[in-house]
Amino acid sequence: AAVGAKWWPPSDFVRLLLALAKAKGALDPRDRAELLREAAIALTPALGTLPSADIVKLALALAADGRTDLLEATATEAVNQRISGFPAQQLLILTQGLVQGLGGFHALVQSLVGFWTELLKDGSSCGAWDSDDEISKQRKKSEQRMRLTADQLVQLAKVTASAGSRNLVETLGAQLVSRGAKELTDAGKKILEAQLGPEGGLAQYSRRDRLRRAVLARCSSGSRSCSRGRRRGSRSR
Repeated sequence: AAVGAKWWPPSDFVRLLLALAKAKGALDPRDRAELLREAAIALTPALGTLPSADIVKLALALAADGRTDLLEATATEAVNQRISGFPAQQLLILTQGLVQGLGGFHALVQSLVGFWTELLKDGSSCGAWDSDDEISKQRKKSEQRMRLTADQLVQLAKVTASAGSRNLVETLGAQLVSRGAKELTDAGKKILEAQLGPEGGLAQYSRRDRLRRAVLARCSSGSRSCSRGRRRGSRSR
């Protein structure tokens, strides 16, 4: 595959790399190294023409190989050239790949984390555009495109923990205080509890005790799943 892959269309080459990344051990290490060399030659000049979805796929496909030249080039294209064009959910997946491959303190990852901080601060006003005029409708549509669910906010905290950004932690924590009790799923709540622990992505949040109370209040506020849990517990006693 490595010999002929450089002649493939770029999007097909990206899909090949992603498929091989998911099928761990599918290639001998020497063959994989050769394929990555071919990929760097074939894909680096084409990065500017790839759809954003392929940029995300490529970052995920390369993440396990660490800081390769192609991953650096992919990150440069994503962060420096088109960062504001990714929908928030796609940007979250991209962040996961870049943090895994480049490390939390890489300059491009730090830029990405800074972008997240500003994006989430701006997004805190989402819902303020209640007018029916066309400008307000378009602004609301744009904000929804760049909005993460509460569960995804927790996932972002987990993914970016190694970046050590106090500003992002504070921004994520503030959003979760205001939204978490109403919006977190049971699965999201479990992840949040782990992220509030000593090694978690929200361990340094200045109001984590308040956040913990806000999340636990979800159970005391009458959620059906928590009520069922309490009823099961009372029967067992």
